[in-house]
Amino acid sequence: MLPVAVPPQDYVAPLRIKRTPNREKIVVVDKERTLANSVVNILQMHGYCALPAFSGEDAVHLARHFVPDCVLAEFFMPDTNGIELLTAVYEAAPQCKFLFASYDTRAADLVDRARRKGFSCEFLAKPLAEDELLRRLLAQFEEEEPASEASPVVAMFAKAGAV
Repeated sequence: MLPVAVPPQDYVAPLRIKRTPNREKIVVVDKERTLANSVVNILQMHGYCALPAFSGEDAVHLARHFVPDCVLAEFFMPDTNGIELLTAVYEAAPQCKFLFASYDTRAADLVDRARRKGFSCEFLAKPLAEDELLRRLLAQFEEEEPASEASPVVAMFAKAGAV
């Protein structure tokens, strides 16, 4: 039996959801609900199976039930940071890739720290345009490098008006 995704209680599904077989499952994590839902809608329009989470706790819950291929998240959340989120989600979904974002340049140092722990990391500062987001996401899934025990981490996202 396949796991059932349980979206957060206040999540409202968009009317048009494209679910392409064998497409990557993505959890979008951001404290700004409008931004998270907008990114989910964009990803769904491009064939990804995406759900929003509005806290680190929501993201870990979804990781356990939805088992995402990728978590796209704001690096600094009120209840967690990217390293804590990475550690918690990795236990439930060790194959999961991480794409993090922040306007705060301190996130780059934390991504470097994750790199020193064996994770392949890249830092991209906010804002990031929609086409760049999709290009970077596609590049993560098209990588043909041998699988390692560590999950890749990429930092990205955007502010109002961008994705």
